[in-house]
Amino acid sequence: SVKRKGDRYPRKETVEFFGYLSELEKDYDDPIAHFKEVARQRTEAYKAQKAEGRNIAISVDLTERFRFDCDADPGKAQGSFIWMGQMPLLRIYHELEVDEFLARRKKSWGIEKGMEVIYKLLVIGRTVVPSSKYATWNELEHFRLGNIKPSDDDVYNALDFIGRSSRDMLRHLNEVVCRKYGRNSSLMYYDVTNYYFELDDPDNEIDGGLRVRGVSKEHRPEPIVQMGLFMDADGIPVTFGLFPGNNNDVTTFIPMIDDTRDAFGLGKMIYIADKGMMSYDNIAHIVMNGCGFIISDSPRKKQPKDLIDFLLDEEGYSTSPDGAFRIKSRTVPVHKGGVTYRGDEDKKTCTVDYNEVQIVFWSRKYAQRAKAQRLEAIEKARRDPKVFDNYHAKGYFDKIPVDPGSGEVLEGLEYVVELNEEKLGEAEKLDGYYILRTNVIGTIDGEKEWEGEYRFRKDGFFQLNRHVSDQDIVDMYRGLWEIEENFKLTKSYLSARPVYVRKESSIRAHFMTCFIALLMVRLLERRTSHALNHSEIVKALQSAMAAEVDDGIYRNMVSSKAMDVMGKALGLDLTKAWYTAKEMRSLAAKPRKPEKSLDGTTKR
Repeated sequence: SVKRKGDRYPRKETVEFFGYLSELEKDYDDPIAHFKEVARQRTEAYKAQKAEGRNIAISVDLTERFRFDCDADPGKAQGSFIWMGQMPLLRIYHELEVDEFLARRKKSWGIEKGMEVIYKLLVIGRTVVPSSKYATWNELEHFRLGNIKPSDDDVYNALDFIGRSSRDMLRHLNEVVCRKYGRNSSLMYYDVTNYYFELDDPDNEIDGGLRVRGVSKEHRPEPIVQMGLFMDADGIPVTFGLFPGNNNDVTTFIPMIDDTRDAFGLGKMIYIADKGMMSYDNIAHIVMNGCGFIISDSPRKKQPKDLIDFLLDEEGYSTSPDGAFRIKSRTVPVHKGGVTYRGDEDKKTCTVDYNEVQIVFWSRKYAQRAKAQRLEAIEKARRDPKVFDNYHAKGYFDKIPVDPGSGEVLEGLEYVVELNEEKLGEAEKLDGYYILRTNVIGTIDGEKEWEGEYRFRKDGFFQLNRHVSDQDIVDMYRGLWEIEENFKLTKSYLSARPVYVRKESSIRAHFMTCFIALLMVRLLERRTSHALNHSEIVKALQSAMAAEVDDGIYRNMVSSKAMDVMGKALGLDLTKAWYTAKEMRSLAAKPRKPEKSLDGTTKR
């Protein structure tokens, strides 16, 4: 008997009719015992089926073909499938509360219907199927982002809002990362790269356009835009800024420092950058704001003679046991006039005085690499003198005018290229050497104890309340390689360039969505406790897919161990072989229960 919901009494139901007892006795010695056993077996099978999941039968027609509409796009692939890589990204996206950010501005900023879907599509599509805006919109049917289906015009129209709101979005993302993940902003890494555009004519510089020809890091002739990026001590992106393509890298540093300090309310910190940011204007700005700096410098640049003499002097170096690395330092007072300081309201020329620790170190690996690059360039120049000004060979050759008939050296229009052995020898002396300039120091023996993690001293030092060695400074600086990895990630895996949009607000929108995609990948690394690196994560996300093989039934066609790791870290079952449409919706939905942070505490 069965009691259904709403029934007052149980009632009998026929599950299956086997026949009448009088007829069954002709075939079975004890039909009642026989069918009791059948019922028992079926009950056990049902329980096993319920425990393992549902079994269904699917029939297929092997002669069935695809049917295409007359106006179908010839280049568009047809098939009912879902990009499974969107599922872990959607979980991180929800954790970043982007929908809540949009909801709070829906009335005051006049967001059109469907903005939430468009934002998710552009951000998650940038990671899963990186392509143009139109191509991404064509992938909408393969995502589970909401019931609204925006048009391609809606997507392009949304770029203006995304670009205009980018500064507010960056502040929002920083607040959420600090609250949910915790941000280590004691070290702030900075670097600049550029992205090229597919267009022939640059923007009019008078009108203040961003797309201008400049020094491309990829040696491309197209107009470019400069992007400065700040990254925290854990490798998590903090913010970015865009500058015209002809801006020198070094000129972007101060505007980015000021914008980050004002917009994010970050306190005292140590700024770390490579030699491209080395200028006394930048250092003066950092010191006058009571912060620390670690900036590299090149011994091949014009340097004071006493610094090069100190670097080449063998005395005082601490050498590793295998002789592959040596390091030493000195503290020098710096008195620099003619420095431009940009205050809150104006800029002025001034003289700055501060103390600087100059750390010099030598690496055998770097020395071997520098020598190999130079020899390769010199050999290439010898074979083809037209390329004697190649970067690694530049400065080692002299152009000597000769008479083409007699070979006599004279004033003329033709030249022979001759290797300058003296310049080559001078260059070889500096192979493997690096310079770090910093005002960061640790505790000093015999000084009075003080409270806090750091303090800025009157003598211009940024002092940490712990022991700090020369090697500690080098290790802090070496974290800068992570920001290079972020740039590679956006350019290679997220295909952030070439850029096709033209309006400034649309350009900012493009890089805003790329930034959020980058942030989500880095947070996925963190959520998996760095069991996966960014390339493993992105490759897994871009390949994972499930195909709809029957109405509402999906077969997980491509998965990986990386998807399993991400799923377990996020509480998502991403490696089942089969899913129902309901399960797919559940994977893509915003989690209803309070989430737990990385340290296990509940976040509400």
